Amino acid sequence: MKKLLAIIVLGLLWSGSAYAENISMNELLEDGYTIAKHDLIKFDDDAIKIYTLRKKKKIMICAVQIDNYGDVSSSNCIKP
Repeated sequence: MKKLLAIIVLGLLWSGSAYAENISMNELLEDGYTIAKHDLIKFDDDAIKIYTLRKKKKIMICAVQIDNYGDVSSSNCIKP
């Protein structure tokens, strides 16, 4: 079930990024967003950490892909 959720979230993140500007999680945190929630979805070779960032009534969702060595291989943030 977690894998299905991760596939859906990543699909939405990647499909939405074609029309949206690419903004990093660090830029959002510097802009005043705070981490409201975080979830970890584990796979065999890697994991995805999903962050929900909030600034007043604005919400952004960021997905960070982590490889099996603990290195960040990609990240993407969208406005839902």
